[in-house]
Amino acid sequence: MTSDATVSAIIPARNEEALVARAVDSLAAQPEIAEIIVVNDQSIDSTAAILAALAARIPHLRVFDTGSLPSGWVGKNYALSLGAERASGQWLLFTDADTAHLPYSAAHALADAQHSDAALVSYSPEQETHSWWERALIPFIFCRLAQLFSFDQVNDPASPVAAANGQYLLIRRNAYDSIGGHRAVAGEILEDVALARRAKALGHRIHFASGEGIVRARMYRSFSAMWQGWTKNLYPLIGTTP
Repeated sequence: MTSDATVSAIIPARNEEALVARAVDSLAAQPEIAEIIVVNDQSIDSTAAILAALAARIPHLRVFDTGSLPSGWVGKNYALSLGAERASGQWLLFTDADTAHLPYSAAHALADAQHSDAALVSYSPEQETHSWWERALIPFIFCRLAQLFSFDQVNDPASPVAAANGQYLLIRRNAYDSIGGHRAVAGEILEDVALARRAKALGHRIHFASGEGIVRARMYRSFSAMWQGWTKNLYPLIGTTP
């Protein structure tokens, strides 16, 4: 990998007025990120206005709207697919609007890709926990996930285990195209894991690691949002149903 490797960061945003500015500003501070693409997924809050103000002062930020959702697509996957279609970087960084990217994180990810010869680099972000229910439940959930998807197994090319975290998923453009992009996982709730499995099945190496010191996120700001999010994502992730 050369030092002039370029990264396109892609963020889906649906009603993210509280945090999207933090995410965009933290990405704009990364020299390796040549462009930031935010796909506004039919937001009804002030997300669009915030993005317009950000675009006025960040030259390499581009904002698009999704329009209506085609049949067979999960909304987030469609937004990410539209962003990837418009991206020009050699690497695509799919990330969420509730993330904060720490200084030198993009350089760190590119270095990890080089050292491990990986086509896909993903980090499990530091989780910001402010309320007692976040501090009680989120560590337990992530410990359980660590048992199911150990970094060593995911990173072992001989192991069939594959995983990634969509809050930070960096993939080489040609590898993304070779696995069919988000169109190949259009209806998947866990599109990050599905992409990782497709990548590993085609022989692409994965580097999956802790995001401590690289990226942080506050996934849920209320108990009801956490309950809805985990019941949607956690059951299929651990291979069971409610």
